[in-house]
Amino acid sequence: MNNLHILIVEDGQSQREMLREFLARQGHVVAEAENGEIAINKVLEGYFDLLLLDYQMPKMDGMEVLKKVKSINPEIYIVMMTAYGTIETAVEA
Repeated sequence: MNNLHILIVEDGQSQREMLREFLARQGHVVAEAENGEIAINKVLEGYFDLLLLDYQMPKMDGMEVLKKVKSINPEIYIVMMTAYGTIETAVEA
């Protein structure tokens, strides 16, 4: 697999660090954002193949971030993550 440029968008510091360390060990280039606003700014400033995006975050939830990121770069792949999932949420994403 080619090395990917991945942005982890997660308000939980320990979850971000765990994902970053794992993905970096696999050879990927990893950036982090602790909230949606920072994530959108990073997408505007740089190139990412993939976003790992938390669904439930303060200020701006994952669905709002997803819509804004897709309007900036419709080609980017996004994986939504949540500990509070429902079927309705999965269908919406």
